[in-house]
Amino acid sequence: MYTIFRYRNIISIELPLLAVVRAPASYQKMSFLQKKGVIFLADSLAFNDCEVSSLYTAVALFKKIQSLVYVPIYSLLDFLKIYRDVKKTIGFIWAGDALMYFSKRIIHKCNFEFYLQSLFKRGCGSEGYYTGNKEDRFALLEKRLCKRYGIQCVCIPHGLEYSYKMPGGLVGDDFYCTSNNAKNYLSKLYGEQTVNFHFDEKVAAKMFSREVKKNKERVIVFFPESREPEVNLKIMKFLVAEGFKLHVKLHVKDSVENYLPVLDRIEIIELFDEAISNNICLARKSTVLVEALYNNSIAISVLIDNRDKSYVNLMFPSLVDPKILRAETFLQLKKELTDIKEEGLDV
Repeated sequence: MYTIFRYRNIISIELPLLAVVRAPASYQKMSFLQKKGVIFLADSLAFNDCEVSSLYTAVALFKKIQSLVYVPIYSLLDFLKIYRDVKKTIGFIWAGDALMYFSKRIIHKCNFEFYLQSLFKRGCGSEGYYTGNKEDRFALLEKRLCKRYGIQCVCIPHGLEYSYKMPGGLVGDDFYCTSNNAKNYLSKLYGEQTVNFHFDEKVAAKMFSREVKKNKERVIVFFPESREPEVNLKIMKFLVAEGFKLHVKLHVKDSVENYLPVLDRIEIIELFDEAISNNICLARKSTVLVEALYNNSIAISVLIDNRDKSYVNLMFPSLVDPKILRAETFLQLKKELTDIKEEGLDV
């Protein structure tokens, strides 16, 4: 009912090539497809952008009213399936807590399912459906619906691929990997499945490049992660203590208050495009390191934390790339930055 009243405006457009985006990162990496005629809609319960029409305005009012019947039925079925699974996994006593946690997520996913299925029934996406989701509940839903309606599905992942096998597999008839190493790894991991893994450097450049021309000297930019801020702070303290001029681009879920001890000795960069382009980009285990390679930047993975090192070595094949420099100790980090400075690369 909320969706019906909140998104009362109805748009009427033909959507032979369709993409539904659910996050800013997905839209940024997939937006180059607009030049190929792909029409973008947004799951506006998760992501709003004034340039992208809402998925929930692309369905006629009469069809929307049907959701008052279908969405509760879909939700009840999902509720029972999740109850069955969590009862087996964590037991009856904790099943209630799990279902309370999933309740909002169930109704959101089932609402999304109803509206996307309505578009597919109408023939939308007949020439191709594009998604940035890899393996979450929305990805598996998209995979199932595309298969049901015979729609070619293409995945342009909004984040790094994992090296372990997902129970439901990955979405897409064609899956464009973020590196050649990831493509080779996933092809072996999912060898028996029908996903075609690709790595195309031109596609990767379109996914990651911000097209910012060099108009300044390189600076050191650290991209902290939203988790383990104490590790981020440790890295920052070392760099400023060694006399390096440090710029920081905070994660959207991070807070500047986590770094008060060094706040007077660092410079915060607000714009991601400025931070990722033509600089020396430091991060722990982030997509940022891959993006830096396509934006005329030097990428250094700072792996002073053993957990970060394990993640890179065992979970993210795209980060095991010889073009991404590695610093597993502070001594190595200092040497990498000193060497770059001696080579005249504007530190």
